[in-house]
Parts: sequence; structure tokens; C-alpha cells
Amino acid sequence: SEGGEASRYWLEDVESGLPLRWNLFAGVLFDLFHGNISKEDMHQRLPWKLHVHFTPFPENQMLLRCDQGLQTVRRYYLSSLKQALYLQHESSKVGMQMTKQSHDDLWDAIIRSDYGSFWEVTRACDIHVDSVGSSSSEKVGTSIKGLQPHLIPVRLYWNKNPVISRPCHIKRDDSGENSEDDENLSSFFTLGELLKEWLPRIDFEGGNGVVWKIQGVQVPLEFAIVDLWRSFCHPDLFLYIIVLD
Repeated sequence: SEGGEASRYWLEDVESGLPLRWNLFAGVLFDLFHGNISKEDMHQRLPWKLHVHFTPFPENQMLLRCDQGLQTVRRYYLSSLKQALYLQHESSKVGMQMTKQSHDDLWDAIIRSDYGSFWEVTRACDIHVDSVGSSSSEKVGTSIKGLQPHLIPVRLYWNKNPVISRPCHIKRDDSGENSEDDENLSSFFTLGELLKEWLPRIDFEGGNGVVWKIQGVQVPLEFAIVDLWRSFCHPDLFLYIIVLD
């Protein structure tokens, strides 16, 4: 709804009885609620069973209000996108250079699920996901203005703890400068290294029931963060990682 009608209803996960946070992507929410179930039990959870409530907003659940429907969602999305760009470029320059028209075009592409138009707009805004260095041997281009970010914007959700929102270096050499080691696969920061650095008290290799998910997939720890970001980042350009233990 374009108006305030969206604030008059809210969604609840049937199994847990907990309300859904409208400001998170559906896949992120599903991983948070059901990411720790086995593949064998997954078919019992799909399709995802939700209750729609046409009752007052659950004020006691510490949820963000969605008072103006899609307009509120739009503002939150653009704010999240600008935060990702700031973390990636260590500057607000790229985000501030986006025009109102580019904001409108991005949002229009999202609500129409128009993947092609979305990436056309991002490239026009000098946002080039496919230009950021890959750990593969395939050569990738550079952005129009020669920008070559050396950081990846990441959001990590661990159980019910507050979200960790930080940049992650693409390579272990965090200078951001090109070097002779650029083509060396061992120089790229991996998912396992990120998890151990951000959650040092958790044993991710001990087989003790710890689960991590990216877009519903428990990705091998040796995968490079930059490759995961290029393949799995959301429309706000964050790579979302869910950890459950």
C-alpha cells in the first residue's frame, strides 16, 4: 500500500508465534526463523506458514513501525543502501551523488522485480558489483570512474543478538592498493576468517550444531567473501549472514 494501510496489519511466523520484522528481506527472515533445521525437515516448513494479523501493531515486540506503508519501506531501503555504500567506499560520496530520479528508478525496479533495470540503474550510478575484484582467475572490469572498492558491506545476525553491520576487507592485505598478489587465491579473505574474527567464541569447525546461512545455503568456510558478495548480496548491497547455535 502507498498509504498507511500497511501499518494496519502485520505478519507472524506460525511455528514460533513471533512477528516478522518488515524491514528485513524475506530470505533473511526465513533463515533467522528456520535456518537451523535439517534438509530432511525443510519440506515440512515450505511453503512458509504465516499468519496475517489485522490488529493493532505489536508495540511490545520492539519492531520498527511501518506508519506510511511502502513509503516507509522505500525510505528504509534507500537508507540501508547508502549505509552499504558508505561502508564499502569509506565515504558518503557515491551515495550522495545518487539523484532523486535514480532513487525512483531503483525503487520502481525493485517493486516490479525487474532485475535487468535494477542493475542498469546501479551501473548508471557508478555502482558496479561485477567490477569488484574476484578470487577467480576471470578478469573483471573496473567502474566508470576507476573506483575499485576493497571493502565488502556485511550484516551478520547471530541468534537474537543485535545485528553486526561492518565492512569486510576483500583481501588480507587491507591497504586497498593493487599488488602482485592480486591473482593469488590465498590472498582473499574467506567466510571462515570473517566468522572467526567477528564471533571468536564460536567454534565453526567442531561439528557442535552451529549453523550459518547465506541465502538459505550453508556455504563452505573456505569461500572468498568477495565471491559470496558478488553472487548473494541483496538489493541494498549488503551480504547477509545468519548464524544460529
